[in-house]
Amino acid sequence: MLQIEEFVPNDDDSLLIAINALYKNIFGNLYLMESERPIDIERRLRNGDITVREFTRKICKSTIYRNIYFNNMSHYKSINLRYKHILGRPIKSQNEMTQSSNIINKLGYEAHIDFLIDSDEYNKVFGEDIVPYIRSWNSPI
Repeated sequence: MLQIEEFVPNDDDSLLIAINALYKNIFGNLYLMESERPIDIERRLRNGDITVREFTRKICKSTIYRNIYFNNMSHYKSINLRYKHILGRPIKSQNEMTQSSNIINKLGYEAHIDFLIDSDEYNKVFGEDIVPYIRSWNSPI
């Protein structure tokens, strides 16, 4: 059974669970070595300076994420993976793909991350303090 827990500031156990869950969702089976983890961003989350939402944004804009999931793969696949990592679902229509491609081409990679994280869908489902999780168990054919 899937359990969804909200991050509670100043609770080290829930913080560690939230950080590890976010890395697992964003990077999948790729394990980040200690030297690759953005400790400065984790520290800001631990201090309560940023929310889980902003932590997610910063992780997705990090050099390591960009190198793995943008620079080294096709445009189409990278957009699909960002929807999965950030919104927890696959792309629903060709319209979403076209819109995403246009944002990346006109405004850049980071603008696309902002577009997804600042979306109404993200806000309704995850808000400020819920780690994004996979919401779709079956991908469309």
